[in-house]
Amino acid sequence: MPSRSLNLVQVQSLLRADVAMAGGQSEWSRRTGLNRTYLNKVLRGKKPIGQRISGAVGLRKVPSRTEIEVLQLLHREILKAGSQAEWARRSGVNRTYLNKVISGRKSPGPAILNALKIEEMNVYV
Repeated sequence: MPSRSLNLVQVQSLLRADVAMAGGQSEWSRRTGLNRTYLNKVLRGKKPIGQRISGAVGLRKVPSRTEIEVLQLLHREILKAGSQAEWARRSGVNRTYLNKVISGRKSPGPAILNALKIEEMNVYV
């Protein structure tokens, strides 16, 4: 079966429908074993959708073309600055977090996206 890409708004809508079918946030949290407080913050847009929540509704986050382009741009900017530490200092981004993004252990978040002056785009399948 082919996969379909969903944006953040569509994923939140799918999550809301799943929560409603379960009978509410508390019941959905009990059934999935996930924290209700975190779920509430995700539904209100205060926290990002994590792997466990997206997985609970049968989705997974995949690198979008935009994310790949962000990493390419980030690599170019770091080369211009001379080092990760120097780019992090100039941009006001935590150096350890920057290293985790570069090594693929974390996705580029708002701090890096703001420093690069680009908007975030998440894709889920």
